[in-house]
Amino acid sequence: MIQKRMNMIRIYYILLLVVLYFSFNGKSVFYLFFMNTILAYLPVELSVWMKEIRGKLFFVPMTIVWLLFFPNNFYLFTDLFHLSLLSPYDPATMLISTQIENWYKLLLIILSVFPTTILGCESLLIVSRLIVERTGIGVYPGLVGSILLFLNSIGIYFGRFLRLNSLDVFTNSKETFQVFATVFNQIDGQSFNLILLIFFFSLLLVYMYQSIIRFSFVVGKENDNEYLSSRRQSSHQ
Repeated sequence: MIQKRMNMIRIYYILLLVVLYFSFNGKSVFYLFFMNTILAYLPVELSVWMKEIRGKLFFVPMTIVWLLFFPNNFYLFTDLFHLSLLSPYDPATMLISTQIENWYKLLLIILSVFPTTILGCESLLIVSRLIVERTGIGVYPGLVGSILLFLNSIGIYFGRFLRLNSLDVFTNSKETFQVFATVFNQIDGQSFNLILLIFFFSLLLVYMYQSIIRFSFVVGKENDNEYLSSRRQSSHQ
């Protein structure tokens, strides 16, 4: 069942990326949604692969690679700022424009950002649980997840404001680490507050995701109990 759902997710992203490529190719900043969606989806796929790894020899490097790419997931959410470039208002009436192109771009951006962020929350929960299980550390997975989210917030800050990319670690590692070390030592109060804001916002997203999952589970269980109860009553009649 899980494998079937994962295959459906993969098909969804293949189709989405094809549409994004042909819709935004060569169209200014919106083409970034194509590449950013790929980078944002990678940690989701990596977390699934990590579940199949049994030995620490491969699990540790995979976790590091996942951590390097994970900020791209929540980073995609900050791309919603680019919606300001859509010019959604009709200058003549100051009402929302009925221009099809604007609505089409909005739809594609929503189909990229929201499902990817939801899957990113699940990816974080999977990796947090795997770290606790595979390393044997006696801590709650939520604590591990919080630490990962804080590191993720730093990564989002460096990506959003310094334009550093996860791929830079592999293609231009020396310069990337030099820039990271230099700027990290020069973070001022405003920058740190922004990192904290991103961190708490990320925590809120994950908490909302967990709450929805738990609520769905409870409702589903209650529906199953009601169905079984009705079946028993009908069988006794």
